[in-house]
Amino acid sequence: METESEHHGMFVDPDFPAEESSLFCDYTTPLPKLLGDVTWLRPQEICKQPQLFPDDPVEAHPKQGILGDCWLLCACSMLLKNQHLLNKVFPPEQPLWGDRVYHGEFRVQFWQNGRWIEVRVDDQLPCINDTLCFSRCQSPRAFWVALLEKAYAKLHGSYERLWAGQVCEAVVDLSGTIAVRWNLKGAESPQQPNDSQTQHTPNGMRLSELSLELKERCAIGCCVHSAPTGERRKQPLTFFSSPNRV
Repeated sequence: METESEHHGMFVDPDFPAEESSLFCDYTTPLPKLLGDVTWLRPQEICKQPQLFPDDPVEAHPKQGILGDCWLLCACSMLLKNQHLLNKVFPPEQPLWGDRVYHGEFRVQFWQNGRWIEVRVDDQLPCINDTLCFSRCQSPRAFWVALLEKAYAKLHGSYERLWAGQVCEAVVDLSGTIAVRWNLKGAESPQQPNDSQTQHTPNGMRLSELSLELKERCAIGCCVHSAPTGERRKQPLTFFSSPNRV
């Protein structure tokens, strides 16, 4: 007899169903334009011989779709540089497509409130015209990014809640470590002499020196804030660092 969470032997997540309620929350982003166009497909319905991770590491890198969550994808790229963290977020030895015990369920872990919590999802993914419409891997056969994104959307309540965010928040959620930000608002114009361009952290250390010191121990990224018109402004850059070795 089938339960509410299983259908023909495949896991169906009753808490994050393949429905519009999982896509939208308040309809305040461009996503509602997709109303009626999204279908939910499992990876084996999208391509032949799907993989969680591709054989070529370059093909595992994230590629943004029509969801504005590049901030999350930056943190996903960090995971590819640290196998320990990747295994923590995506526990290894989960049943995959083609395995006899595979039934369409995946487990992803996120750091929340001082501990790792597990989020279970089925592998039904939002598509348009039989193609993933949100984030994916460079390889069309690899699905770790799409599954992680779905689990993160479930954690937040919907995909739409992932529209716009802070890279440092995703870094913490995917690493369990701290993030430190330096706001460089007020930096001198590039036309100024080199000496006046030198930026310092709050403790007086030059940012370039800090970057070299933390290069092997931390992930460092930046973001540029834009004016309301979309034009790039001189300020600010925000740097964060999060220890890789945890």
